[in-house]
Amino acid sequence: MHIQSPMSIQIPERIDVRKLEAAARQQMREIVLRLQAQGYGSTAIADMLGLRRPTVSDWLRRIREGLGTGERKRGRRVGTGRRLTPVQEARILQDITTQTPDRLGLPYALWNAQAVRDLIRRYFGRLLPKRTVRLYLQRWGSVFFKIDVAFSFMRPSGFPRYGALDSR
Repeated sequence: MHIQSPMSIQIPERIDVRKLEAAARQQMREIVLRLQAQGYGSTAIADMLGLRRPTVSDWLRRIREGLGTGERKRGRRVGTGRRLTPVQEARILQDITTQTPDRLGLPYALWNAQAVRDLIRRYFGRLLPKRTVRLYLQRWGSVFFKIDVAFSFMRPSGFPRYGALDSR
């Protein structure tokens, strides 16, 4: 059985590695590692496999640094890019789960994104976009359930609990 030299394999176009599935990318990284062990340089490997040289160099650097051949985490780290500190978030969350907007001197009967936005501005002097405030409310998740439970004494008898109609 005759094994073809990797130099004789020609791939005409560059491969966009981002569009490959994770298993295919892993396989490519392992091939790159084997070719490098055989003495091929980054440029030669990139040309043989149809990859960009910086991609090959990055993979080899990660292996040298002991990070292995696995996928690199993508996206921002959890908690980065936030406009409020964890302490500020905790204060706002505490207030919206234990108080009503009108008790805090805001012109709203119930909590909504605008009411929370105004509370943040009052406490910290920061005017956040409504979308950002909505993301905070979404992250906090069950806030509205907690609010409903905290203010159940204000609900007229026979009036359904928040979300009760959605559970049918």
